[in-house]
Amino acid sequence: MTLLKPLLIVGLIFPGISLLTGIGSLVCHWRHKKHSSPVFLPFVGPVLLTSWGIFAHQPLWFIAIAWVADIGTLAFLAASPQLIRDWWHTSSYTRILALNGNEDNQRAIITLHSTGHYLLKKSWSREPGQTGIVGLGEPGTFTQLDNRYELTSHVGLRRVLRKTDQTAYRVEEEKLPTEELRNYSLSGWVLRV
Repeated sequence: MTLLKPLLIVGLIFPGISLLTGIGSLVCHWRHKKHSSPVFLPFVGPVLLTSWGIFAHQPLWFIAIAWVADIGTLAFLAASPQLIRDWWHTSSYTRILALNGNEDNQRAIITLHSTGHYLLKKSWSREPGQTGIVGLGEPGTFTQLDNRYELTSHVGLRRVLRKTDQTAYRVEEEKLPTEELRNYSLSGWVLRV
């Protein structure tokens, strides 16, 4: 078959990229004490190499090696449980309450979930050509106490959502720990169901 050679070459390129960038990331960390993200491309290389192995009548152990030797696929499989857990904590399936609010050119949505986690999504409306932040997200945990929710972000920012009527909550915040977290502030906002 004329496609066997290109299939093999392309199938080797993807694991090669993952391996080289993985090694480069480790070298950067060891030599410069800085983080450089590797480019991991899971599944593509092993799928192409498996196809090549089947068409070229290679032994079955070759297929196993193609999958085990791809660092991108292995890294993805190792990270998958954490990715699934993070997704589930704030998925639409676990949402129990969604609160929305606006202030000036800012809009915020906080969703509370049955898992005890929350997700804040905040966005800014900017004029064409205007520079600045356009959006951010903040995950965290919450507890419900009487007529309020106490939220703690994963970076330590704490806020209280105090119920003011059947459909509204007022946001109270502690003093921001650093000026860098200023964009996360919702102090004084009224969020509605």
